[in-house]
Amino acid sequence: MGAVASRVHAWCAREVREACRFRIEGCRALLEERLDIARACAGALALDFGSQYYLCMNRIVAYLGIALLCGALLVPLASGTAEAACIKPPTQRWPSSTVPANGSVTWNPTTQGYINSSVQAWTAVTPSPLTYKPVVWLTSIPGAATGLKIIQGRFSGDDSAPGFAIGASTANHSAVTVILSSYASRWSWSNTQHGPWHDSGAVNTDIRTVVIHEVGHAGGLNHPNVCTSNPSAAELAGVMTAQWSAPRRALGSDDKAGFNALGY
Repeated sequence: MGAVASRVHAWCAREVREACRFRIEGCRALLEERLDIARACAGALALDFGSQYYLCMNRIVAYLGIALLCGALLVPLASGTAEAACIKPPTQRWPSSTVPANGSVTWNPTTQGYINSSVQAWTAVTPSPLTYKPVVWLTSIPGAATGLKIIQGRFSGDDSAPGFAIGASTANHSAVTVILSSYASRWSWSNTQHGPWHDSGAVNTDIRTVVIHEVGHAGGLNHPNVCTSNPSAAELAGVMTAQWSAPRRALGSDDKAGFNALGY
Protein backbone atom coordinates (compact mmCIF):
# COMPACT_ATOMS: atom_id res chain seq x y z
CA MET A 1 0.00 0.00 0.00
CA GLY A 2 1.46 3.39 -1.01
CA ALA A 3 1.91 6.32 1.34
CA VAL A 4 -1.19 8.17 0.10
CA ALA A 5 -3.30 5.01 0.24
CA SER A 6 -2.07 4.34 3.78
CA ARG A 7 -3.10 7.81 4.87
CA VAL A 8 -6.49 7.39 3.23
CA HIS A 9 -6.87 4.00 4.92
CA ALA A 10 -6.13 5.51 8.34
CA TRP A 11 -8.40 8.47 7.74
CA CYS A 12 -11.31 6.28 6.63
CA ALA A 13 -10.86 3.97 9.59
CA ARG A 14 -11.07 7.00 11.87
CA GLU A 15 -14.28 8.14 10.14
CA VAL A 16 -15.83 4.76 10.80
CA ARG A 17 -14.73 4.79 14.46
CA GLU A 18 -16.16 8.27 14.90
CA ALA A 19 -19.42 7.16 13.29
CA CYS A 20 -19.59 4.34 15.83
CA ARG A 21 -18.96 6.73 18.69
CA PHE A 22 -21.57 9.21 17.47
CA ARG A 23 -24.06 6.40 17.27
CA ILE A 24 -23.20 5.39 20.80
CA GLU A 25 -23.55 8.96 22.05
CA GLY A 26 -26.84 9.45 20.21
CA CYS A 27 -25.65 12.34 18.03
CA ARG A 28 -27.83 11.39 15.10
CA ALA A 29 -27.12 14.34 12.79
CA LEU A 30 -23.37 14.00 13.18
CA LEU A 31 -23.70 10.24 12.83
CA GLU A 32 -25.35 10.50 9.42
CA GLU A 33 -22.68 12.90 8.17
CA ARG A 34 -19.93 10.54 9.35
CA LEU A 35 -21.62 7.50 7.88
CA ASP A 36 -21.89 9.10 4.46
CA ILE A 37 -18.17 9.88 4.40
CA ALA A 38 -17.17 6.53 5.88
CA ARG A 39 -19.27 4.55 3.40
CA ALA A 40 -17.78 6.47 0.47
CA CYS A 41 -14.25 5.91 1.70
CA ALA A 42 -14.78 2.26 2.49
CA GLY A 43 -16.42 1.58 -0.84
CA ALA A 44 -13.70 3.37 -2.78
CA LEU A 45 -10.94 1.50 -1.01
CA ALA A 46 -12.64 -1.92 -0.94
CA LEU A 47 -11.95 -2.17 2.77
CA ASP A 48 -13.40 -4.47 5.40
CA PHE A 49 -13.18 -2.74 8.77
CA GLY A 50 -14.31 -5.74 10.80
CA SER A 51 -17.39 -6.90 12.58
CA GLN A 52 -17.47 -4.20 15.26
CA TYR A 53 -17.92 -1.55 12.58
CA TYR A 54 -20.62 -3.59 10.86
CA LEU A 55 -22.52 -3.50 14.13
CA CYS A 56 -22.37 0.28 14.05
CA MET A 57 -23.10 0.83 10.37
CA ASN A 58 -25.11 -2.27 9.45
CA ARG A 59 -22.58 -2.99 6.72
CA ILE A 60 -19.90 -1.33 4.61
CA VAL A 61 -20.18 -2.33 0.96
CA ALA A 62 -16.81 -2.78 -0.73
CA TYR A 63 -16.27 -1.53 -4.26
CA LEU A 64 -13.12 -1.29 -6.36
CA GLY A 65 -11.98 2.22 -7.19
CA ILE A 66 -9.63 5.04 -6.28
CA ALA A 67 -10.35 7.20 -3.24
CA LEU A 68 -9.87 10.56 -4.93
CA LEU A 69 -12.49 12.18 -2.76
CA CYS A 70 -10.91 10.79 0.39
CA GLY A 71 -7.48 11.89 -0.75
CA ALA A 72 -8.74 15.45 -1.23
CA LEU A 73 -10.35 15.41 2.19
CA LEU A 74 -7.03 14.44 3.76
CA VAL A 75 -5.54 17.85 3.09
CA PRO A 76 -6.84 19.45 6.30
CA LEU A 77 -5.19 16.67 8.31
CA ALA A 78 -1.72 17.55 7.08
CA SER A 79 -1.39 20.42 9.51
CA GLY A 80 0.13 19.67 12.88
CA THR A 81 -0.49 23.12 14.34
CA ALA A 82 -2.73 23.68 17.31
CA GLU A 83 -6.29 24.73 16.57
CA ALA A 84 -7.10 26.03 20.08
CA ALA A 85 -9.19 22.88 20.44
CA CYS A 86 -12.96 23.04 20.68
CA ILE A 87 -14.14 25.08 23.62
CA LYS A 88 -17.54 25.21 25.26
CA PRO A 89 -19.63 28.44 25.32
CA PRO A 90 -18.06 31.19 27.47
CA THR A 91 -20.68 30.74 30.20
CA GLN A 92 -19.66 27.13 30.84
CA ARG A 93 -16.66 27.92 33.02
CA TRP A 94 -15.52 27.85 36.61
CA PRO A 95 -16.35 31.16 38.35
CA SER A 96 -12.84 31.23 39.86
CA SER A 97 -9.42 30.53 38.40
CA THR A 98 -8.49 28.46 41.47
CA VAL A 99 -10.50 25.27 41.93
CA PRO A 100 -10.43 22.92 44.94
CA ALA A 101 -10.46 19.18 44.21
CA ASN A 102 -11.77 16.30 46.30
CA GLY A 103 -11.71 12.60 45.59
CA SER A 104 -13.22 9.48 47.09
CA VAL A 105 -10.88 7.07 48.87
CA THR A 106 -12.41 4.23 46.85
CA TRP A 107 -9.05 3.82 45.08
CA ASN A 108 -5.75 2.61 46.48
CA PRO A 109 -2.96 5.16 47.10
CA THR A 110 -1.18 4.36 43.82
CA THR A 111 -4.31 5.00 41.78
CA GLN A 112 -5.04 8.13 43.84
CA GLY A 113 -1.62 9.40 42.78
CA TYR A 114 -2.39 8.70 39.13
CA ILE A 115 -5.71 10.56 39.38
CA ASN A 116 -4.10 13.56 41.06
CA SER A 117 -1.32 13.72 38.44
CA SER A 118 -3.97 13.73 35.70
CA VAL A 119 -5.73 16.66 37.37
CA GLN A 120 -2.48 18.55 37.92
CA ALA A 121 -1.48 18.09 34.27
CA TRP A 122 -3.89 20.92 33.44
CA THR A 123 -2.48 23.18 36.16
CA ALA A 124 1.02 22.58 34.76
CA VAL A 125 0.14 24.23 31.42
CA THR A 126 2.31 27.34 30.97
CA PRO A 127 1.00 29.94 31.30
CA SER A 128 -1.77 28.31 33.33
CA PRO A 129 -5.14 30.10 33.16
CA LEU A 130 -6.66 27.79 35.76
CA THR A 131 -5.25 26.14 38.87
CA TYR A 132 -6.61 22.93 40.35
CA LYS A 133 -5.55 22.37 43.94
CA PRO A 134 -4.11 18.93 44.79
CA VAL A 135 -6.84 16.34 45.26
CA VAL A 136 -7.90 15.86 48.88
CA TRP A 137 -9.03 12.28 49.51
CA LEU A 138 -12.13 11.89 51.66
CA THR A 139 -14.18 8.95 52.89
CA SER A 140 -17.28 10.93 51.95
CA ILE A 141 -17.48 14.04 49.79
CA PRO A 142 -20.24 16.40 51.02
CA GLY A 143 -22.95 16.91 48.43
CA ALA A 144 -22.68 20.67 48.85
CA ALA A 145 -18.92 20.69 48.29
CA THR A 146 -17.72 23.01 45.55
CA GLY A 147 -14.95 22.51 43.05
CA LEU A 148 -13.88 19.34 41.27
CA LYS A 149 -15.18 16.09 42.76
CA ILE A 150 -13.94 12.70 41.55
CA ILE A 151 -15.97 9.66 42.52
CA GLN A 152 -16.88 6.21 41.28
CA GLY A 153 -20.45 5.09 40.59
CA ARG A 154 -23.07 4.51 37.92
CA PHE A 155 -24.57 7.10 35.59
CA SER A 156 -26.98 7.13 32.67
CA GLY A 157 -25.19 6.03 29.52
CA ASP A 158 -22.27 4.37 31.26
CA ASP A 159 -22.63 1.32 29.02
CA SER A 160 -21.05 3.41 26.26
CA ALA A 161 -18.73 5.76 28.17
CA PRO A 162 -16.54 5.05 31.21
CA GLY A 163 -16.56 8.59 32.57
CA PHE A 164 -18.70 11.70 32.65
CA ALA A 165 -18.18 15.25 33.92
CA ILE A 166 -21.52 16.07 35.52
CA GLY A 167 -22.12 19.81 35.69
CA ALA A 168 -19.46 20.78 33.14
CA SER A 169 -22.12 22.28 30.84
CA THR A 170 -23.74 24.29 33.63
CA ALA A 171 -23.25 28.05 33.44
CA ASN A 172 -20.70 29.38 35.93
CA HIS A 173 -20.49 25.98 37.56
CA SER A 174 -19.17 26.00 41.10
CA ALA A 175 -19.00 22.20 41.17
CA VAL A 176 -18.30 19.46 38.61
CA THR A 177 -18.42 15.79 39.51
CA VAL A 178 -16.20 13.55 37.42
CA ILE A 179 -17.81 10.16 37.86
CA LEU A 180 -15.92 7.06 36.78
CA SER A 181 -18.23 4.17 36.05
CA SER A 182 -18.43 1.30 38.51
CA TYR A 183 -20.03 -0.89 35.81
CA ALA A 184 -17.42 -3.58 36.41
CA SER A 185 -18.55 -5.99 33.69
CA ARG A 186 -18.19 -3.16 31.11
CA TRP A 187 -15.14 -1.18 32.23
CA SER A 188 -12.05 -2.99 33.42
CA TRP A 189 -10.15 -0.14 35.07
CA SER A 190 -6.41 -0.30 34.54
CA ASN A 191 -3.24 1.64 35.23
CA THR A 192 -1.56 0.24 32.13
CA GLN A 193 -4.02 -0.55 29.31
CA HIS A 194 -6.62 1.36 27.29
CA GLY A 195 -8.65 -0.54 24.70
CA PRO A 196 -9.21 -2.09 22.31
CA TRP A 197 -12.85 -1.06 22.04
CA HIS A 198 -15.64 -3.64 22.15
CA ASP A 199 -19.33 -2.90 21.65
CA SER A 200 -20.13 -5.21 24.54
CA GLY A 201 -18.27 -6.94 27.34
CA ALA A 202 -15.34 -5.66 29.35
CA VAL A 203 -13.05 -2.99 27.87
CA ASN A 204 -9.60 -2.23 29.31
CA THR A 205 -9.87 1.36 30.52
CA ASP A 206 -6.90 3.47 31.58
CA ILE A 207 -7.92 5.63 34.50
CA ARG A 208 -5.43 8.41 33.72
CA THR A 209 -6.64 8.67 30.12
CA VAL A 210 -10.25 9.06 31.26
CA VAL A 211 -9.57 11.44 34.15
CA ILE A 212 -7.43 13.89 32.15
CA HIS A 213 -10.12 13.90 29.43
CA GLU A 214 -13.03 14.52 31.83
CA VAL A 215 -11.16 17.25 33.73
CA GLY A 216 -10.67 18.94 30.36
CA HIS A 217 -14.46 19.00 29.99
CA ALA A 218 -14.79 20.43 33.50
CA GLY A 219 -12.55 23.34 32.52
CA GLY A 220 -14.51 24.16 29.38
CA LEU A 221 -13.08 22.03 26.57
CA ASN A 222 -15.15 19.91 24.20
CA HIS A 223 -14.41 17.07 21.79
CA PRO A 224 -12.73 18.57 18.69
CA ASN A 225 -15.22 16.93 16.33
CA VAL A 226 -18.05 18.88 17.95
CA CYS A 227 -16.57 21.97 16.26
CA THR A 228 -15.39 20.46 12.97
CA SER A 229 -15.96 17.39 10.82
CA ASN A 230 -12.26 17.42 9.87
CA PRO A 231 -10.16 17.74 13.04
CA SER A 232 -6.51 18.61 12.55
CA ALA A 233 -3.69 16.21 13.31
CA ALA A 234 -2.97 18.16 16.51
CA GLU A 235 -6.59 17.85 17.62
CA LEU A 236 -6.65 14.13 16.92
CA ALA A 237 -3.48 13.65 18.98
CA GLY A 238 -4.90 15.45 22.02
CA VAL A 239 -6.46 14.03 25.15
CA MET A 240 -9.80 15.64 24.28
CA THR A 241 -10.23 13.29 21.32
CA ALA A 242 -11.95 10.16 22.62
CA GLN A 243 -10.00 7.11 21.44
CA TRP A 244 -9.37 3.51 22.41
CA SER A 245 -6.05 2.74 20.75
CA ALA A 246 -3.68 3.29 23.70
CA PRO A 247 -3.32 5.24 26.95
CA ARG A 248 -3.16 9.00 26.38
CA ARG A 249 -1.99 10.79 29.51
CA ALA A 250 0.00 13.82 28.32
CA LEU A 251 -1.58 17.02 27.03
CA GLY A 252 -0.95 17.75 23.37
CA SER A 253 -0.30 21.13 21.76
CA ASP A 254 -3.98 21.50 20.90
CA ASP A 255 -5.13 20.69 24.44
CA LYS A 256 -2.80 23.35 25.82
CA ALA A 257 -3.82 25.96 23.24
CA GLY A 258 -7.48 25.31 23.97
CA PHE A 259 -6.92 25.51 27.71
CA ASN A 260 -5.18 28.88 27.34
CA ALA A 261 -8.01 30.13 25.13
CA LEU A 262 -10.69 29.57 27.77
CA GLY A 263 -10.41 33.12 29.06
CA TYR A 264 -10.09 32.59 32.81
